[in-house]
Amino acid sequence: GGCSDGSDNKSPPDSRPTPLCEQLSAATTGSAGLDVSTTDTVTIVTKDIVKVPLDARGPIGRGLSTLLLGRSSSTLNGLIVHVGVIDADFTGQICALVSTPYPPVTIPKGTRIAQLIPFPSCVSKAEQRLRCDGGFGSTGPPQKN
Repeated sequence: GGCSDGSDNKSPPDSRPTPLCEQLSAATTGSAGLDVSTTDTVTIVTKDIVKVPLDARGPIGRGLSTLLLGRSSSTLNGLIVHVGVIDADFTGQICALVSTPYPPVTIPKGTRIAQLIPFPSCVSKAEQRLRCDGGFGSTGPPQKN
């Protein structure tokens, strides 16, 4: 089977999605990252970590992975956007893992809470398997001692 992005749109087999780095733009010419926004209004009612959908989908771009980091304004507003890595072969919707020490906090739809910092992927050897849109643990469970 192929990768499912959850949509009903059928693309010709030779078409590829436009890389994310070509879809987003930086806030300024000196910006290190590309801002991403929430797709829905989210209210965090506990101190637990919640998954917040963002207005970005993989793939990032040819040979690129990205760090997902919180914007400084998010931190100043009581949000902790936990660091994440988005691999070059990820094709699904990008989500942020977010928590707050001061619940409840409401994040309005369209709020720029995080930024993507692209970097070259340079893993020399890897298993030959297709990631598709699997995320959060799709390559195996975390190692626990």
